[in-house]
Amino acid sequence: MGEEDIIHIQATLPFMKEISGVKPYRIIGPLPAEHESKRTNVEAMEVADVTICNARLQQGQFSIDDHGFEFIRFEYNTQLVGDNPEAAQGFLEEVVTFLQGRFQTLHVFSYDLRVSSRPLRSSSRAVLIALAYRFVLAKRRTLRGTPKGWLQGALSRIGRHLHDHEKESMLTDDYRILAVNTWMPLDVPAIDRPLVIGDRRTFLQADVIPADQVFTDFLGEYSHPRPNEGQQWYWLDHQEPGEMTIFCSFDSSVPGDGGACPHGTFHNPRATFESPRRKSVETRSLIFLPGGNIPKKNELYGLGNSCPLWHIS
Repeated sequence: MGEEDIIHIQATLPFMKEISGVKPYRIIGPLPAEHESKRTNVEAMEVADVTICNARLQQGQFSIDDHGFEFIRFEYNTQLVGDNPEAAQGFLEEVVTFLQGRFQTLHVFSYDLRVSSRPLRSSSRAVLIALAYRFVLAKRRTLRGTPKGWLQGALSRIGRHLHDHEKESMLTDDYRILAVNTWMPLDVPAIDRPLVIGDRRTFLQADVIPADQVFTDFLGEYSHPRPNEGQQWYWLDHQEPGEMTIFCSFDSSVPGDGGACPHGTFHNPRATFESPRRKSVETRSLIFLPGGNIPKKNELYGLGNSCPLWHIS
């Protein structure tokens, strides 16, 4: 069977070990050295023989609207070399322009960029499977089970990244609000420690384990999924630099859990010690869609890879 014929692999995914009698948490920010051991009570639990399907064989069929993620070609000019704030800002500006074209809206705010490297088969664990942040503020916790309260908490968290006039005009029913992450390899293909992502339609609300995320000035919440045989997982085999994954961490049009996609990384059993060390870049953005519809990717791009720019008329 050739490299291009791999349909799926069996791999081990690092889920969260469930905790009895106490809510999972992690603390973000500085802690005194004597309290560092209390930073989190979250521990990994490896689940073996999880089927992960090769999205390469059907990558054009995935969409944000349905699956919560998609793959798309991203052509960029800024080179992320070293700790260079100007390069990071330039890259984020290119991401904003690209997402404006993809979603056909000017209202895109990219606010975070992370570059990471993963040594092959090192003692450093793979990234624990998690749903992206659920944007629930502490004062809304009693309303977590209701879509209305959960959405209001999300809007409050999202509002932290907007100016007052933007909050007044865009945190309304006139806009569909998406929080999306972009992820792609840098320099070399992602062979070991690639991104694994779940089809959000296959995850039940009962599979979601909420966890507190404690910041210095507020209490947020994120989630981990319980493993379940009905869940469908994907990875893009030999994902190349410029092959971007866009996935949803919040969608105001989806009731219940807000349409977040479980995601993480895993040890690819087909990787070897000769496989290149993975390097990747991830960004986070807010997207506001007047009217609420996401343009179909094939209607924008046809069969090509170029991105249509969004022009102010």
